[in-house]
Amino acid sequence: MAASEPLPRMGRVLLEMHGIVKNYGAVRANRSIDLIVGEQRVVGLLGENGSGKSTLMKILFGMIRPDSGRVVFDGTNLRDHTPHMAMAAGIGMIHQHFTLVDAMTVTENIMLGWDRAGGILKPAVVASQIEEASRTYGLAVSPGDVIAKLSFGQRQRVEIVKAILRGSKLLILDEPTSNLSPPEVAGGVVTIVAAVGVIVNLAATWVLAKANRQSLNVEGSFQHILTDLYAFIGTLIAGVVIMVTGFVRADPIASLFVAMLMIRSGWVLQRKALHVLLEGAPEDIVPEDVGRAMAGTESVTEVHDLHVWDLAPGHPVLTAHVLVAPHADCHAIRRRLELMLKERFHIGHTTLQVDHAADEWVPITGARRNPR
Repeated sequence: MAASEPLPRMGRVLLEMHGIVKNYGAVRANRSIDLIVGEQRVVGLLGENGSGKSTLMKILFGMIRPDSGRVVFDGTNLRDHTPHMAMAAGIGMIHQHFTLVDAMTVTENIMLGWDRAGGILKPAVVASQIEEASRTYGLAVSPGDVIAKLSFGQRQRVEIVKAILRGSKLLILDEPTSNLSPPEVAGGVVTIVAAVGVIVNLAATWVLAKANRQSLNVEGSFQHILTDLYAFIGTLIAGVVIMVTGFVRADPIASLFVAMLMIRSGWVLQRKALHVLLEGAPEDIVPEDVGRAMAGTESVTEVHDLHVWDLAPGHPVLTAHVLVAPHADCHAIRRRLELMLKERFHIGHTTLQVDHAADEWVPITGARRNPR
């Protein structure tokens, strides 16, 4: 990290760092750093890994001694200070790796190592202060929660409350985004939104259920709305579980269940579409049965080149070449076959080539060559 222009002064100055230099052998971590922070300000240090951000903050907190430079905090010159001295001066630091004991509660962790706790302050008093600080700063920390059951985001809030209660005027967050967890799920809001979604999607599902769902477009819309309905039902159940038990993982579990339903409905829809594109036979029609029924019709002697496929779901198409007795009426037999196919197999679109069968087969042989 190289020297930069000092931040503009705004109001009372809380922190001044001038000419901070830190080298690790031939590696220069900080080079003549100047940093000025005013009271009630939020300052972010941005840079790639290895640029010296954490080194500068550790120098400020007294964890690392700078090679040169000076630190002035709240009008006091901090020279060769330690973390304990930094905390006593009003500097708090939230490390990238939390300093919490998983088996202890929030209250026990905040009291741990606190000079005022135990002697002057009792657990009930500390718990009350935690609740007050939590409400004041909107951190939603519960004193009785066990650390092991908290998410990374909740643990970060505990560290912040601990620093606030110990009188920190300046709070340092080292790599604060590295431990971000998903936003906590608000059970009440989730339940209300899900209930409204269930009502709306029930109405939409009822409307589409009455449409002609043989069309893939209509069926796709119906499956989409139906999946949305499942999603809102799952969210509603998850919201109620969160409100009653506080089990926030109910929401992602419901999401996984809905995702499986989406995969299933999508697979069924894609399978139907591929069946049409590949000109497969309708699922409810067996081509062999159709051929036997056509061949069994009066005056029909032979049926070949029979093809049955779906033009669209519910719209089967048939083509065939039919041979009839030499003196039979081709047109009458064709109409009879079309009627039988429509009534028995529900095939309304047919293309039949009907011809008379020959009385005799005419042999065709190759021409004889004259011997030479």
